[in-house]
Amino acid sequence: MTLEDGEEYIKWIKEPMDATIQRLKDVQGCESLLVVDRCPVGIIREVDGDRDRMIGNIQMTRTDLGQFVDTDSVNPEGKEEIEAKNNQLEVGDPSIIWTFVSKSLADGQKQWTYGIIRLPLSESP
Repeated sequence: MTLEDGEEYIKWIKEPMDATIQRLKDVQGCESLLVVDRCPVGIIREVDGDRDRMIGNIQMTRTDLGQFVDTDSVNPEGKEEIEAKNNQLEVGDPSIIWTFVSKSLADGQKQWTYGIIRLPLSESP
């Protein structure tokens, strides 16, 4: 990964987070609850004295992995329909299908982890 790649990656993940943080700041002090459509933070960093470096990223967004939803294999034909229906759901709808994504840059490795999440995760016994 080059410096330019890293700068583009930071810009790509940071802009939506900054927009969400601004939306939250705009309603600060209001009595009504604002439900947002993404997590406003996600950059994992290591701080050591004067050194500050990004070691990973974690995001939770509406799924863009529709080809893996409700199937034991891959269903590329259902991808667009599942994602379109999911994206049309109102913010805060409990039936939204989420994708959890993390990227680790620690120790020079570039490892991605993905997961598809439906809520509620489980029922309490």
